[in-house]
Amino acid sequence: MTEPLTVPPTVVSAVQARWPAHTRDWPTHVEAELLELCERYEAKPREVLPARYGFVVAADTADGGIVLRASADPRGPTQAEVARALAKLGAGPTVHEAIVTDDGTWTVLDEVRPGTPLAMTDLSTVSLEALAVPLASINGQPAPIPGMPSIIDWLRTRLEDDELDDLAPGTTVSPTASVTGSSSTHVVWAAKSATTWPYSPSKSPVIGLQRWLGPALPRPSALIRHACRHG
Repeated sequence: MTEPLTVPPTVVSAVQARWPAHTRDWPTHVEAELLELCERYEAKPREVLPARYGFVVAADTADGGIVLRASADPRGPTQAEVARALAKLGAGPTVHEAIVTDDGTWTVLDEVRPGTPLAMTDLSTVSLEALAVPLASINGQPAPIPGMPSIIDWLRTRLEDDELDDLAPGTTVSPTASVTGSSSTHVVWAAKSATTWPYSPSKSPVIGLQRWLGPALPRPSALIRHACRHG
């Protein structure tokens, strides 16, 4: 019999350090909730996906793969609304359900597997127009919830903070000299340790294309500017 998937120790430590109200009971609760959700969706858990502040599990169903994500972030419901808005615009995976519990927020989405990295692609065969289609659908859209916090302000504070203690594994604070570079480079660097989307931040289509497309990238919309802080 396959052993149940558990919350990685690094995630447990990160969640408890950032949100002390979540005691050591949090992992036990979300692990039990995962089993309930898998039973509801007739899903077989496959693996725990990399995350810093969430319990993210890929699972298989008769209709294809899904991703179940438990977030302890108090702003989890807002993040779920952003995911729903992106899905409706065709710029994100389908959101099947968002559930708010005493321990946080669960989001159940279709699984999207990574494609070929641009660095490993013959750029002469790549259509900028096709790559920008998801971003074009976002352009000009309002934030899904009025009064959402701006990610721009948060990114700026990270760029100016030399005492960051929540960096992603294997990353460091950008050297002072690099802070004088282009603004697009700043956004790419800062966002590497921000989770504003349902999946890994470094795989966000916005961040992935910002540096490569430069002026060709559509102007970020209110939906992007007001995306909630990482969780």
